[in-house]
Amino acid sequence: MKAFTKNGNTLNLDTNSFIASGGAGSVYRLGSTAYKVYHDAAHCITEKHLQDLSKLNLDYIVNPQEFIFDGHNKRIGYSMKAITAQHTLEEVYSAAFKKRHSIELK
Repeated sequence: MKAFTKNGNTLNLDTNSFIASGGAGSVYRLGSTAYKVYHDAAHCITEKHLQDLSKLNLDYIVNPQEFIFDGHNKRIGYSMKAITAQHTLEEVYSAAFKKRHSIELK
């Protein structure tokens, strides 16, 4: 699959870069960057979620960096720093996770 950065750079996300797939999407790795691509682009995080997560400067959270797009300039996912597994975005947004780690988004 081809995806694109906001600057128009092409990302070849294929079986060689595939890491895992879950209920919401698939994750690929190219070098030191990982890319989450949603199975249904309508479920892609919003601009507000991206902004909120960028405020969390915690070692155990990998923040989305920027959106990635399909060939029609439709937002389909985001990039993030590639690491060894920690917590998923869905966990971070859960009330239980935020309470357990004393995280408050303002």
